[in-house]
Formats: sequence, structure tokens, C-alpha cells
Amino acid sequence: MAKNIFTEFPTYPVDQLSGIFINGISPESMTHDFEAKRVKHKQYKECIRDHEKGTVFCVATLAKRPKYRFRVGQEVDVVNPYSFNCLGDARAVCVGTAPYYIKGMRFIGYIFEMI
Repeated sequence: MAKNIFTEFPTYPVDQLSGIFINGISPESMTHDFEAKRVKHKQYKECIRDHEKGTVFCVATLAKRPKYRFRVGQEVDVVNPYSFNCLGDARAVCVGTAPYYIKGMRFIGYIFEMI
């Protein structure tokens, strides 16, 4: 079984999440930015626009009480002062979504590509 894309990359600590916003909402869990070519899952790989030089990240919310919902193809505003962009703001597009479980808790994960 392939690794879950939402759990194989390092995430931001809880104290930093309060300073990150996706469409004005602070995420419950978010991975650091990583190169799109590191995505090995076929279902996401096909949707990434710039697979060689692109940058992607994952965001998750509890499935029981989701804080936010995104559609595949939806563009969002990202404010992340911890990324390489010195201003911290950028745009991203949702390229995939999938439910997953960690320690008995059900999450909805979204994968975004920076544009």
C-alpha cells in the first residue's frame, strides 16, 4: 500500500498555524511546501499543472466538523509568513482531495499547487 500523501511530509507546528491563512481561515493541519515532482500518487500527479518545477502543499480538516471545504480547481489566497515568499501571500489551486485516518480520527485532506 502506498504511503498517504497527507502524512508523509512534515507539518507546521500548532503555534505557527495561527499565523497561516487559506481564504482567511487558519488551517487545522498543513504540510510544508514541497516539490511537485515528489508527489508519486497517480490521482494527484495527473492534475498538477507544472509537475517539474511546481510547488505543492497539503491542508486537512476534521471530517466530522469541517472548518472549510474546497473544490478541485478552486483558487484560494494563501497567507503564509513561514514560506520562502518574503511577503507570505500567494495563490494556489486545489488539485485533489481525499479522506484519510490518523489514530482513529477521520480527516478530509486537500492538496494545493502554488500558482
